[in-house]
Amino acid sequence: MFKPTNSNQSLQTIANQQAINHTALGRSLQAFCLRNDVISLLPGFGFMDGGCLALAKALQQSLSGFNTALAGVVDRDMVQHVVLRLDIKHGTVFLDADGVATCFDVKHKMTILESLQDPSLIRLDLYADRISEIDSFNDNGIPYLITHKLKHASILHLAQSLDRANMRGNCDS
Repeated sequence: MFKPTNSNQSLQTIANQQAINHTALGRSLQAFCLRNDVISLLPGFGFMDGGCLALAKALQQSLSGFNTALAGVVDRDMVQHVVLRLDIKHGTVFLDADGVATCFDVKHKMTILESLQDPSLIRLDLYADRISEIDSFNDNGIPYLITHKLKHASILHLAQSLDRANMRGNCDS
């Protein structure tokens, strides 16, 4: 497992217009989200272009033993993407279909891959009205179906391993 030694080290880098994960959890989560039986749950969309809230809610349910919160990536006063904020022993990381990232990693990725100009992260539980700016898949059972598939994907075990690792990741959200 990749173990950053300080908060400036990345858990994810961008190369050839895609996220490269440096943790087992990140690689496993990214592979899970690319599986045909999982991606087919979203009608004509993916988890990075319409299904981000559904995935974040499913991950939150699957990792119920951890301190988690939905976080929004905001740019130009609009929520552009939703990730799951996961507080672990040595800091905070963020999960989405691209894997596991630090706060810096998320902002960097959204700047490079999504052309956001000044992304920031906010806790959506503190700004519940902002969730309406994101996809509508959260109300039609898709998070439940994703959660069911996550139970068989070792995500919880890998999150526990990441929690035990001596990595640090912090954010201002």
